[in-house]
Amino acid sequence: MLASSYGCLVNFMRWFLVIYNSLFLFVGIGLIAMGTISITQYSGYIATIGSDLAVLPSLFIFLGFVILVLSTLAIVGSFLLHSCLLICYCGLLFVVMLGEVALGMVAITGREKVQHRAQVEMVRAMSNYQMEPQTRFGVDLIQRKAIRHPKLAVLLTSGL
Repeated sequence: MLASSYGCLVNFMRWFLVIYNSLFLFVGIGLIAMGTISITQYSGYIATIGSDLAVLPSLFIFLGFVILVLSTLAIVGSFLLHSCLLICYCGLLFVVMLGEVALGMVAITGREKVQHRAQVEMVRAMSNYQMEPQTRFGVDLIQRKAIRHPKLAVLLTSGL
């Protein structure tokens, strides 16, 4: 390859990394915000879905920080042409990919168990509807959201 075309390709890839990871930077910030808002503002949802799924907002915050760190590594590494940062970025992306594969395998093998557990938790939430104000608030909030979104209402009434 010619040196000038190689330089052009490198510059293109640098800017592609910056733009692509800038989008993921915003996704990471959004996940952190969504997790924080769901913990602080929508505690009724958390009380309704049960203790097993109550970890989801914290998981969103953790994943947001991981995405934030990864995208920052890529942006800074490509701006500064710092090969060590880019190698760390590639290594961490590989670890994340392995985690996704493992999580996908667990999700495929445990799908029925998760569906059964969700049904049990919804029955528990409905039985505590009158006794626990947080549960009542969460169920009412879910029902109000389902009325506004017909596709969600069909999904909720289909019995999972």
